[in-house]
Amino acid sequence: MVDRAWWGGLPWYTGLMTNEFTAIVEPAEEGGFWAYCPELPGANGQGETVEEALDDLAAADELMLTLLRDEGIKRASATAKRQTVRVGRSAVTSSGICLPTVASS
Repeated sequence: MVDRAWWGGLPWYTGLMTNEFTAIVEPAEEGGFWAYCPELPGANGQGETVEEALDDLAAADELMLTLLRDEGIKRASATAKRQTVRVGRSAVTSSGICLPTVASS
């Protein structure tokens, strides 16, 4: 099997990454709502309803993550190996500490 993430140094994003972010939603002065994620400065959304603002925020978050990933990959050296780090609550220890898991991709 070809390791596509490594082959040719090209990014092979499949769009399968999922995660949850904090959304702060506030009324906009001009009407409607605006939303942002403290974890992703610069990404925000707006809409006439809270749902529209959250949908717009989700699209902005995905765009920001894609941009950050692609820019980071461009800066990697020719000898760098790309791997995936999964972060989530599936690796919580008995003491409640969340440990990231690392898997080659």
